[in-house]
Amino acid sequence: MMRVLAPTTQELYAMAGETLLAGIERALRARGTCVIGLVGGRSMPALLESLLSRLHGKRLEGSVHVFWLDERVDPDKNFTPVLPLLERLQAHMDLAWHPLVSTQRAAMEAEIASCGDALARLGGTFDVAVLSAGEDGHVASLFPRNPALHARERRYVFVEDAPKPPPLRVSVSPPLLLAAHETLLLFAGAGKRDAYRRFCDQGTPVEECPAKLLEGARALRVLVCVDD
Repeated sequence: MMRVLAPTTQELYAMAGETLLAGIERALRARGTCVIGLVGGRSMPALLESLLSRLHGKRLEGSVHVFWLDERVDPDKNFTPVLPLLERLQAHMDLAWHPLVSTQRAAMEAEIASCGDALARLGGTFDVAVLSAGEDGHVASLFPRNPALHARERRYVFVEDAPKPPPLRVSVSPPLLLAAHETLLLFAGAGKRDAYRRFCDQGTPVEECPAKLLEGARALRVLVCVDD
C-alpha cells in the first residue's frame, strides 16, 4: 500500500487524475483494453475533470470500458453527474460505459447479470478500481455492519437497508473489488477525517470501517486530504 498525504483537495485530485491515467495507459500497453470501476459520490466529477486536463491534445490507443462499482436501485443514479464528462473523454479514447439504469429490483437482477457477463468477456475484473471512502468508512455500497460485507462470490450483490437513501442498492462484492489489478482510494475533505482515522487504526474491524477491506487490495494507492 502506498499512502500519500496531499496538502489540498485540489492537489489530491491532480494526483488522482495522474494515477488513473497511468493505470489506463499500463493496461492499454499490456493488452489494448482497460476496464475501470468507478463509484458515485462528489469525488468522481473532480477526478474525471483532472483526468481530462491531462489528456489535452492526446488520444489513447485501445478500448476503455467503465463499469460502476455500485448503483442505486432508484431513479436518482450515481452515474448521472459524470455522463457529460465521459462524453468529453470520448474525444481522447475509444470509450464505452456500462451504467446500471434499472429502478426496480427485478429489472436490476437481469441488468447486473448482463453487466457481470460483459465484465467476464473483458477478463472478469477491473484494471483500475477507483473509490472514495464515505464519512462512515463505506466503499462502493459496502456499509458498516451490512451483510453484503460477507458476500463470497466475485459478482454484483444487492445491498438492503443502506443507512442512507435509497435503502436498496447494488454493489460489487468484496472478492470482486479485491480482484482489481490496481486500486485507488480517496479520502477527500474534512468530513472524511474520522473515516481515515478508523482506516489507519489497526484495532478497527472491517465491520466498522469497510474501507479497511482494501488493505488486501493489489497495488493500493491511498490519497488523503482531510484538513482542507
